[in-house]
Amino acid sequence: MAVAAATRIAVVVVVLALAVLAPAARGLRRDDFPPGFLFGAATSAYQIEGAYLDDNKGLNNWDVFTHLQAGRISDGRNGDVADDHYHRCPRTIAGGRLGGVNSAGIAFYNRLINALLQKGIQPFVTLNHFDIPHELETRYGGWLGAAIREEFEYYSDVCFNAFGDRVRFWTTFNEPNLSTRHQYILGEFPPNHCSPPFGNCSSGDSRREPYAAAHNILLSHAAAVHNYKTNYQAKQGGSIGIVIAVKWYEPLTNSTEDVRAARRALAFEVDWFLDPIFFGDYPREMREILSSNLPKFTPEEKKLLQNNKVDFIGINHYTAIYAKDCIYSPCTLDTYEGNALVYAIGRRNGKIIGKPTALHGYFVVPEAMEKVVMYVNDRYRNTTIYITENGYSQHSDTSMEDLINDVERVNYMHDYLKYLSSAIRKGANVGGYFAWSIVDNFEWVYGYTVKFGLYQVDFDTQERIPRMSAKWYRDFLTSSSLTDGLQLFRFVTAGRISDRRNGDVADDHYHRYTEDVEILHNLGVNSYRFSISWARILPRGRFGGVNSAGIAFYNRLIDALLQKGIQPFVTLNHFDIPQELEIRYGGWLGAGIRKEFGYYSDVCFKAFGDRVRFWTTFNEPNLITKFQFMLGAYPPNRCSPPFGSCNSGDSRREPYTAAHNILLSHAAAVHNYKTNYQAKQGGSIGIVVAMKWYEPLTNSTEDVRAARRALAFEVDWFLDPIFFGEYPREMREILSSNLPKFTPEEKKLLQNKVDFIGINQYTAIYAKDCIYSPCALNTYEGNALVYTTGVRNGAKIGKPTAFSTYFVVPESIESAVMYVNGRYKDTTIYITENGYSQHSDTNMEDLINDVERVNYLQGYLKYLSSAVRKGANVGGYFMWSLIDNFEWVFGYTIKFGLYHVDFDTQERIPKMSAKWYRDFLTGSNVTDDTQVRRMANITMYGDCSKKSIITGSKNIADGVRIWKTATFAVDSDRFTAMRLGIRNTAGEEKQQTLALRVKADKSIFFNCRIEGNQDTLFAQAYRQFYRSCVILVKPSLPGKPTVVTAHGRRDRQQTTGFVVHHSQVVAAAPPAAFARPRAAGLRPPGAARGEDSGPRRDTAERCNSAIVVASQGLSISLSRRV
Repeated sequence: MAVAAATRIAVVVVVLALAVLAPAARGLRRDDFPPGFLFGAATSAYQIEGAYLDDNKGLNNWDVFTHLQAGRISDGRNGDVADDHYHRCPRTIAGGRLGGVNSAGIAFYNRLINALLQKGIQPFVTLNHFDIPHELETRYGGWLGAAIREEFEYYSDVCFNAFGDRVRFWTTFNEPNLSTRHQYILGEFPPNHCSPPFGNCSSGDSRREPYAAAHNILLSHAAAVHNYKTNYQAKQGGSIGIVIAVKWYEPLTNSTEDVRAARRALAFEVDWFLDPIFFGDYPREMREILSSNLPKFTPEEKKLLQNNKVDFIGINHYTAIYAKDCIYSPCTLDTYEGNALVYAIGRRNGKIIGKPTALHGYFVVPEAMEKVVMYVNDRYRNTTIYITENGYSQHSDTSMEDLINDVERVNYMHDYLKYLSSAIRKGANVGGYFAWSIVDNFEWVYGYTVKFGLYQVDFDTQERIPRMSAKWYRDFLTSSSLTDGLQLFRFVTAGRISDRRNGDVADDHYHRYTEDVEILHNLGVNSYRFSISWARILPRGRFGGVNSAGIAFYNRLIDALLQKGIQPFVTLNHFDIPQELEIRYGGWLGAGIRKEFGYYSDVCFKAFGDRVRFWTTFNEPNLITKFQFMLGAYPPNRCSPPFGSCNSGDSRREPYTAAHNILLSHAAAVHNYKTNYQAKQGGSIGIVVAMKWYEPLTNSTEDVRAARRALAFEVDWFLDPIFFGEYPREMREILSSNLPKFTPEEKKLLQNKVDFIGINQYTAIYAKDCIYSPCALNTYEGNALVYTTGVRNGAKIGKPTAFSTYFVVPESIESAVMYVNGRYKDTTIYITENGYSQHSDTNMEDLINDVERVNYLQGYLKYLSSAVRKGANVGGYFMWSLIDNFEWVFGYTIKFGLYHVDFDTQERIPKMSAKWYRDFLTGSNVTDDTQVRRMANITMYGDCSKKSIITGSKNIADGVRIWKTATFAVDSDRFTAMRLGIRNTAGEEKQQTLALRVKADKSIFFNCRIEGNQDTLFAQAYRQFYRSCVILVKPSLPGKPTVVTAHGRRDRQQTTGFVVHHSQVVAAAPPAAFARPRAAGLRPPGAARGEDSGPRRDTAERCNSAIVVASQGLSISLSRRV
C-alpha cells in the first residue's frame, strides 16, 4: 500500500525467502512519534506471493508441507496462489548454493524495490520468514544441520549484492523463537518434528531439537551480520537487525513463584535469541533448566556474536497472557511454554486478560505493548526498536459487513499505538511501527480462516477491498491528527453509541451559526453558552500550529452574537480533546496535558478575550472523568471490575488521577487569566460542575450520611480544592492512596479563586448507605460507597425522562443552589444547564407540543426563584439546549432542544417550549392586556427591571373598561416575577398597572419596578409579597394618587394582605396612599366608612394600617398586613 506524505517516510517491509523473495507493505502515521519514525504495513513471501512454480522458483518447505499434509491446514488450502502478489514475487536461489541464482527472482525483486522507491516508500527487507528451499530441508535436515549456516550466508550475500544499493533496512530472520517451537517442539510447522508430551510426530525431540535449530539460526544470523558490516554497510549505508516474537507474560497470581514464572517465560521467549547477540550466551534460566539440551557457544562463536551487534531489534507483538509456575505446582507441560516449566492461560479469577481474537490464545491487551517495549529497551541497552508486526485477526466466516467495517481492528491499532507512544515518552528508543498485514493472506496452519489484512481479499477474483481500518490508517498517516478524542471514539466504537451515529455533521452549526444566532435573538436571550473545540483551535496541541480557520470561525460567532446584544458565555473544554493528546499523554491521565491546556486557554484568552466576559475552564469534569475512567462509557473507555470490562483501566484510581490533572490545569488557566488578562479585558472566570441532588433513601443516620457523602464525591470533589485547597474529608478517608495529594505549590496555585460557579442541575435521586449495608457498587456513585435509586417505598422520586435515571424533581434545584451558596461563601452561581429530555421516537406532534418540557422549566425556575428569595447569589440561568443535538453515547436518540432539528434537512422547528421561553424572556415585547391565567407556579424572569419592561397603554378615555386597562394581570396562584419592569404608558387617566386578580394568591415580586399613574397596584388577592422592588406612582387625579388599591375578593372591603420588604415606594408628588376604592373617593384601608380619605399618619397608626406619604426618593421598609 503506497501511503506517502510530504514530510514523512513511509515504509514497506519486504521478506526475501531462500527459495522465494517476497515483499511486504506497511503504512501508518507519525506526528506524535519522533521525527524520522517509520510507519508501514507488512507481509511475507509465502503468505502472499503465490506463483509457486513460476519463473524457475524452486519448492520450499511450505510448498511441500501444504501439499502432502493438507489436513494440518485449517481449511486444507495452500499458498500456491495466495494473494497472487507475484503477478499483480520470490525467486533467488531455488536450490541453494548448489543451484544457480534465479535471474527471474532477482528481476522481480528489483522491479518491486524500484516501484516502492518511486512512490517514496522505503523497503524494509526480511531475509527469512519461515520458508526455506525444500532442497535444504532434504540435504541438511533444514535448521537442524550445521551446514545450512553456509547456505544462509551465501543467500544473504546474494541479496546484499543485488539489492543493497537501495535497501536501507535488513532483518536476517523473522520470529525464529516462534518458528522453531512450532517446527520442533509442537510439530505444527514443517518439518513437523516433535515428541511426547508435546505431540505425536513421526520423528523429533521436543526437548533438544528446537535449541539445536535456534543455535544454527543464531550463528547464521551472526555470519550474515558480520558479512554485511564488513563488506557492505559502509558503502551502502544500511542497517541490519533481527525480528523476534514477543508475547508479554503477566503473573497469574502475586506469588513469588508466578512472578518468577512470568520472568522465566520471557527468558525463553525473548532472551533466548537476544542474550547471545548482546551478551554472548543464553540466559541463565535456560542454562539451568535445559542443561545439556542447550548447545554451547565456542569462544570463536561468542566472538562472532559479540563483535557483530545488530543495529536494531524488531519486535512482533500482538498479545499478553498469564503465566503460572510449574516448578512448584503440577501443570500440563505440553504447550508452547512447557520447556520453560510455565503454564500460560488467558483467564484469571474467571476473567479473560483481554478480548479474544480469531487467532487462538491471542487477546487484545494494548498496555502490553508498552511493557514489552520498555523491557527490551532496558535490557538491551537502548538499542533502536522497530515494531515489525502488530495486528488484529478476524474469523473468515464473519459477515462481509463486519469484515469490511472492522471497528475492532481500528480500536486495536489505535490503542496499541497509544501505548507505544507512551513507551516513547518514557524514553524508549523506538524507530518505527508496521501493521500486520496490508492484505489478507495465507496464515500458515490457519490457511485462509483468519484475516489480518487492512484490505479484504476475494481469493477467487483477487480483488482488494479497503476495510474501515485501511481508511482509518490512511487518515492517520496523511493528516497531523485525528481531530479530537470524541470523534475518534465515535469512529472506532460506533457500537457504543445508541444509534451508531456520530457528530460528523450534527447540527451543522459550523455552517449555520448565523441562523442559530438569529434563533437566539428571536428567543430574547441575552447570553449564549457554548464551548470551543480544542481540536479546532490546536489540532495537534502545542506540537502543531494554531488553526487560523478555527480562530476565524469563533471570531465570526462571537461577533454575530454581540451584534444581536447576546453575551458569549464560553466553555474552554466540554469533554472533547485533540486525539493527539490522547495518544501522546494518555489524555487526562498524563501530567503533560496540563501544559497543553494552559497553552490552549492562553490562545483563547488572547484571541477572544477582548469580547468575552464569561469564561469557564471545564464543563462537568466530575461527570466526564467517571464516565471515562470509572464506567468506561466515554473515550478512552477505561475501567476495571466491578464497574465494567474494558481492555484497560483502573476504576478505583484513574478517575482521581484524571481529575487531579484537570484541577491543576484549571488552576493554571485561572492564574494566567487573572494575572495577564482580567484587568484589561474585564471578564470573569469559573468552572462548571454537574450536580445531581441526593436525598436519603430513609431517615436513618447511615442514609443521611450517604447522601452527604455522595455530594462530597459529586460536588466537593472539584470545588473544595478550589476554595479550601484540599479534597473533601470523605474522599480522603475512603479513597486513601488512590486519591492524589496536592503539593504545597499546587495548593498555592489553587488559591486563585473562581469568580463564579456553574451548576448543571437536572435531577435528584435517593442515596442508600453501602458501608453498613450490602450493595452493588458498580455504579456512578460506587466509589463513594453509595447506592442510588429513583424509587422509595414503591414511589418514584419524580416523573422519569428519556435520560435514564433522570427524574423531574423541581425542588432539587433549590436544594442544590442553597448547598453550593452556603458551602462556597456566597460565590455567584450560574445555572449553566437545566433541561428536559424526550425520546426521539416520540411522535412528531408530541415532540413539537412539548408540554412536559414547559412544565419542567416552570417548575425548576420557580424553585430557583425561591432560592434567590432565600438569599442565594444566582447570576443567571441557561436552558439545555437551544436545539436538539448529538447527546454523546445516546447519539440522537434523546432530544433536549427548544428547537426540533430534522437532521436530514437541518431545518430548525420551534417547539412549544421555545415559544413559552420566548414569552417568558421577552417581557419588553409583551403588549397590553397581558395575563397569566389558570397556570399555577409560573415564574417570569427578566434581565433587569429597567430593560425587560412590560408596557401597556389601554385607557378608560378610549372606552376601555377599568377592568381591562391593566398593563399586567395575574389570575393564578403562586406567581413569581423577577427582575421585570411593568409600566403603564396610557397617560394621566385612571388605569391599573399591575392587577392581581382574585385567584392570584401568594404572588411574589422580586427586584421589580412597577410604574403607574393611578392604582399602580390593584389587588384583589388575599396575600402578596414584594422584596427589593420600586413602586412608583405619578398622580393622575390631582391630590389623590394611589399606590395600592386593595379591593377584596368578593367584597371590596375584605382583607387584602401585603408584605413589602426592602422596597422603595416613591410618589412623584405627595400624597400617596394604600387605599380602598369608594364611590365618593379614595381612603386609607381600614378607616371608618365615610371618613375623610386624606392619608394622615395618625389615622394610619390608629387603624393599624400601613400608609406611606413620601417625597421622591424616600426609601421605606414596610412589612405590615393591611
